[in-house]
Amino acid sequence: MNIISEVNNYLRSRDGYLPLITLDMFLTDSDEIMCRNDPAAFKETSYLDGSSIGMARFSYYVKSHDAKKAISELDKITGLLNLPETEISGGLFIKCEPQTQVTFVTKYQNGEYVYTCTVLLEYERR
Repeated sequence: MNIISEVNNYLRSRDGYLPLITLDMFLTDSDEIMCRNDPAAFKETSYLDGSSIGMARFSYYVKSHDAKKAISELDKITGLLNLPETEISGGLFIKCEPQTQVTFVTKYQNGEYVYTCTVLLEYERR
């Protein structure tokens, strides 16, 4: 099970207006949201009963010709993910906390802006 894909599916179920969230790269020239694993420690502990707990850090990136829209999309994502322990699918419980504020990354020559924010994920499979 890909934890980040489960979190992204949960996000889209909470806000039907979020576009598809791609993994690791932007796929088109239009406005997009991308999610990437951060190069940080990933830890998962498995137990004899089949359950496990873990912790990971990942970032969302939004690309748009409208900087205010990009910032707004990331603010929406961090708002949706700033929650206490919640079951997002059968037996998968998550707790997320934004770790950074929305931050400017770059402006491409074609006028697209890219902004990012980082989220800490704690999860438990029961």
